[in-house]
Amino acid sequence: VSSKLKSGAFDIAGLLRPMDLTRASTELAALLGCARSCGTPPALGAAMRAIDLSPGFALGHLVLGLSTLYSGRPEGAQSCLQHGLRLNWSDPHNVAWLDLLALAHLLTGNTAEAVQIGTEALHLRPGWHVALETMAICYAAGDRIEEEGRCLETLGGSCSTNADCSDGSCGTGYF
Repeated sequence: VSSKLKSGAFDIAGLLRPMDLTRASTELAALLGCARSCGTPPALGAAMRAIDLSPGFALGHLVLGLSTLYSGRPEGAQSCLQHGLRLNWSDPHNVAWLDLLALAHLLTGNTAEAVQIGTEALHLRPGWHVALETMAICYAAGDRIEEEGRCLETLGGSCSTNADCSDGSCGTGYF
């Protein structure tokens, strides 16, 4: 998949046939990695095409939000991420989307909203190092030094107890 993504020869239309949604989810998950590793244009285009073909496909909206955020347009990312969250409000991975939404709000200067959304992400998955990092940044931006310190303190000890760190070293991935 990654060679197709890098070349821009990715055909998402074939992935969104009604009987093939599992494959579509797998392929769109690969787009998440592409948005981080090979730049956003293929992910952005594929997400927009997925939404054109299936406007109710929540992951398409979420990938579009991620790609838009990583393209340096946090204000555009907010509506995409919010729409994807509304479409699939019970997804266990929403913690990652909420974390990205918090960052989008922070980058547009809406610190209070970023803290509120980041707190919601932490309620879904307490102790998750990525959400704790985001909360520490949000608190620092809001000049809430005491709360920032608590997040950093929790982060310092999270490796020994965090399920994400079963091998003793914290990763930086979302899932």
